[in-house]
Amino acid sequence: MRKRLLRLLTTLALVTVGGADRAHAAVIYVDFVPDRVVEQGNFIPDLDNDGNRDLLFSNDLFCAGNCLSSARVSAQNGGILVAATLTDIRPLTAGVIVGPGAGPFASGGLLAQDAYSGVPPVAFNETGLWDNGLTAFFGFRFLNASGVHYGWARVNVEETSNRITLFDLAYESVADTPITTGAVPEPASMTMALLGLAVLAGRRRARRARG
Repeated sequence: MRKRLLRLLTTLALVTVGGADRAHAAVIYVDFVPDRVVEQGNFIPDLDNDGNRDLLFSNDLFCAGNCLSSARVSAQNGGILVAATLTDIRPLTAGVIVGPGAGPFASGGLLAQDAYSGVPPVAFNETGLWDNGLTAFFGFRFLNASGVHYGWARVNVEETSNRITLFDLAYESVADTPITTGAVPEPASMTMALLGLAVLAGRRRARRARG
């Protein structure tokens, strides 16, 4: 009975480790600590460190009597998931699949734009789907030597100033593989791997004891 139980535990551990590896090991996750703030400037990250910049986050402010602030994201060599307008970046909740069939991708799009005046500022024209201080995900894709990769980023767009705060992002290292917004590599895969190794070590000890 003990042998059968040990064999069963080993099999379950190895199957779970293999499944976890296929499901999660390809997700590359970047947590920005501290959060990356883009204010009156640009942030152009190279996601996969291949020497090519992949995304462009921009926050612009122009004042001549009244002020106009805007927040945009564009893809240097891929696309941003946009709404039906094809110009507005689509805000996503957690759990949305970003992949080949996710919807229209454009080279870039608008997060939010505000025309305002006065101190404190009073907005008189607001556009974009990320207005009113929204925090959400957006989907993107980029191209490298291995193919097209899909990813997500989580950002906040501050009301009126449209300052962008980038909290984290992730992408699939396997080309043409969809990713779910909010998906990160799970520590459980490492735990199960250690469990598998412990069970195998137990089997070896049992064999040595019998010998």
